[in-house]
Amino acid sequence: MKKSDYYSEITELEEDIKDAKATTENLVSFQSRLDGLMRRFEEDDSLGSDRYALYQLQATISYFNGKYGKSKRYLDYSILMNGTVNKTAGSLRGHLLQRDFKPKKEKIWWIMIISPFAGLLVIAILQMLVHFVLSTTTSSSLYGSYSTEGLGANILNILSAIVGIVAVVVLLFIPIWIIELRRVKKYNRDRGYDDALSRTKGIWIAIIFGWWYWAVYTYEVDKKKMWWNLLGIIVSVGYWSFAVWIWTIVNAVSRPAKFYALYPYYDSKKI
Repeated sequence: MKKSDYYSEITELEEDIKDAKATTENLVSFQSRLDGLMRRFEEDDSLGSDRYALYQLQATISYFNGKYGKSKRYLDYSILMNGTVNKTAGSLRGHLLQRDFKPKKEKIWWIMIISPFAGLLVIAILQMLVHFVLSTTTSSSLYGSYSTEGLGANILNILSAIVGIVAVVVLLFIPIWIIELRRVKKYNRDRGYDDALSRTKGIWIAIIFGWWYWAVYTYEVDKKKMWWNLLGIIVSVGYWSFAVWIWTIVNAVSRPAKFYALYPYYDSKKI
């Protein structure tokens, strides 16, 4: 494939987009032409960083189509590949930033998902600490020495049972809260209000949290795997968890940096 073909066709498409009106018919035609260029040149390493123009054009067409989240993803990746913000990228970024948009808050859903696990962890730690303290402590009275271990342990057990029951009930709602979190994230992303994913962060999430990599980090492309494996974990009474943990790590590591940078718009057939 000749480099001259790439540069001439890219320049021609850029000029046609500048000169034409953003009608539905024109945008469909431009997208079709760009798709052809992507198939021919996206994996051509001889072009090096000059391939940024493909992603910049995709960002431009997506913007005119009203797909602001997709536009931002491709624009950020084109800037990363180019190593600088050229005039076109700067102008498009300005248009994306000038839109009047208030993002929805994600924090409440994160708190709802994490809180039952945090509660159970705190109770487990308190039980260990209190049992250790009570087992080595005695109290004295007018009637002699007596151990407070039994009384303290009973109180702690009652509190633990209450917190445990609440946590288990809350755990039942986690699938609903995961779905709500994904809806909020998608709402914000579709309007260009989120940052690209990090491959390093994704790998660490998979290593530490396993199944949660699919649930909260790459849900849009992994939702089928997430739900089916959750069912597998439940049916197997947890025994399937180890296989899922290995699977998520392999999944996270095998995906290229471009997958995370363009998520969720990276071609799923390549992963």
